[in-house]
Amino acid sequence: MVFKRLSIADSEKQAIADYRTYQQLCMAKHGNLLLQQSYGVIRKGEIFVLQNGPDTSDLGIRNLWFAMVYATRFVYVALAAFSTGYLSDQNEERIRNLANRLADKREQLGNRARDRWGTEDPFKGLWKDG
Repeated sequence: MVFKRLSIADSEKQAIADYRTYQQLCMAKHGNLLLQQSYGVIRKGEIFVLQNGPDTSDLGIRNLWFAMVYATRFVYVALAAFSTGYLSDQNEERIRNLANRLADKREQLGNRARDRWGTEDPFKGLWKDG
């Protein structure tokens, strides 16, 4: 409903895509086993070690970029929702300009991430739809 109210193109399709992204962002917060099986557990022979602390591996950096790209997207949507109807026209225009600059930076980061890691779903076939 928020996307429709904000006149976002293909609002229903975009809401479904953003919800899937939101689910992925929640995986780390809630200790989801699907994520933990590929991230956070290091196998050393017959021993499994849980990693606690900064992960500077390629996968760790990929996950960080994913979080930054999409957390910024959600901030952008929140700004649009807040400014529409709650701010004066002058302040709404100022926020819109700042938000558009944020969106441009997010797009640049997203493009760099796609160039570096591609777009393959790391959990392909493991999602529950519905």
